[in-house]
Amino acid sequence: MNIMKCIFGSLLVILLFSCAQQHPLEGGPKDTTPPAMVLAKPALLSTNVDTSIKNIRIFFDKYILLKNLQQIFISPPLDTVPSFSPLDLAKKNIDIKFSNPLEKNTTYSINFGESIQDNTEGNKLPFFKYVFSTGAQLDSIEISGKVIDAYDRSLDKNIIVGLYKVDSAFSDTLIYKQRPYYLTKADKEGRYQITHIKEGSYFLMAFSGDSGNYIYKPEKGKLAFEPSTITLKKSDLYQLRLFKEVLPFKRLIPKQVNAGHIEFPFEGSLEGVHLEVIQKFDRERFLHDSNTSIIHYWYKPILKSGKINEVTQIYFKLSSQEKMDSLSVILDKKDLPDFSLKKLPQVSAFIKPVWFSAETPIYSVDQTKVKVSKVKEDALQQVTFRLLCPKDDPKKIGLDFSKNPGSKYNIILEAEAIEDIVGNKNPLLKFTESTGEEGDYGHFELELSDLPDKPFWLQLLDKENKMVEEFYGCENHYVIRYLEPETYRLRILVDENEDKKWNPGNLLLRRAPEPVYFYEKPVQIRAFWDIRENWAVLVKPSDDKKDSYGRK
Repeated sequence: MNIMKCIFGSLLVILLFSCAQQHPLEGGPKDTTPPAMVLAKPALLSTNVDTSIKNIRIFFDKYILLKNLQQIFISPPLDTVPSFSPLDLAKKNIDIKFSNPLEKNTTYSINFGESIQDNTEGNKLPFFKYVFSTGAQLDSIEISGKVIDAYDRSLDKNIIVGLYKVDSAFSDTLIYKQRPYYLTKADKEGRYQITHIKEGSYFLMAFSGDSGNYIYKPEKGKLAFEPSTITLKKSDLYQLRLFKEVLPFKRLIPKQVNAGHIEFPFEGSLEGVHLEVIQKFDRERFLHDSNTSIIHYWYKPILKSGKINEVTQIYFKLSSQEKMDSLSVILDKKDLPDFSLKKLPQVSAFIKPVWFSAETPIYSVDQTKVKVSKVKEDALQQVTFRLLCPKDDPKKIGLDFSKNPGSKYNIILEAEAIEDIVGNKNPLLKFTESTGEEGDYGHFELELSDLPDKPFWLQLLDKENKMVEEFYGCENHYVIRYLEPETYRLRILVDENEDKKWNPGNLLLRRAPEPVYFYEKPVQIRAFWDIRENWAVLVKPSDDKKDSYGRK
């Protein structure tokens, strides 16, 4: 009996212990769905709403919070902004409370941006819009279309599309200070739609870089606009081309990089800007890298007893937009920059020069100390070459010589063959250049028709959108030989004002970007293939004759 009691007691302890153990609940997949509206009072799209209404209540299927109330936008704007809740306490409804009467016969649209999110996972309900009218009907005009990049077809995130009401109070400068009268957000493909618009005259614009208040900030993003005021009496389609607006010149604080090198960072356009140094050096050069907003000043420091006897301060004069300014840079005792030279990637290997790029501007090259040899059965055969020193890019030198298929070439720059602007000379440098067999490459022939009536740049771009080849003029026939097998794209930039540069748009001048055309079909270069393409430049592809929703 005692044995049975012991066994029973042991089983009871085990059972109780097992029941007392905590096991984590295994949940399902994470909820990624945003809240959804289930009811509204007054109902969504109601008409004849009383102008003295004090409260609107919108119900959702989840507990929600309102975040970033500055994203909420009411059109037409109200003199007194209503209050919104919940803020800190999660609820299943939003309350909108008005303190002043609304206008008669007006369609109101309350756009919540991305301020609505569920309380549990933070899933946002993007650009939920509550619409009602104090009149007998809702405004029914809508516009739609697509936003594209004017230059390279990349697309910024968070693109806002808005309509500004054009009346006696409107001016282009208000765009930098006020929100649009109506607005929406483009999707990831650039498509947009603005609904419930009242008949009238508007300025249509899109911009990126929004910080949450729906006001265009030119220093933060890109801009697109319809140059002419649009008068809306019916629904319509508009394509908008984004570009980076060129801002007025603004100088920033210059700095010394090292001995012989000072940088002048800036913002905006360099048009009409002139920078000069007051005291002169034996060698000096101002250089602007078009890929950056920096003017570089290179000079040869004064030497004394073989060492740098650096001056303590350099003075400059800056003129821009009829203004004069004096600048000075206090110099620290810094070393000269190191000499560096690298061989650049080859394009069209058999027929293009071999190019080298230096970190500092090149002052002189002793061609007698540059040797090019063809490697032939363990022997070297001297090759005649032509030295190239482009004036517009003093950091580059090129060697132009005949190359044969399946060959290897040695390039030797003997010590002190090159001297840079600060006085550095190169050590012994050795490079190799190899060519594949002729069948390893492809050839491309292009025939253009329906051309622009102005000169243009034809550009061949690689898969990373980097330019491989460029031609300027009005030709309709091009041949590019010995291309690496790869997928390429074609782009044409039109030089409408024939100033030899592609110009983006200007908002205050209502000037659109100069035209850019892309060949829709990728150019697939294959080894040992001759590829021929025909491009009618000004003929739009059939897909461009539809709007972004596929409608004719």
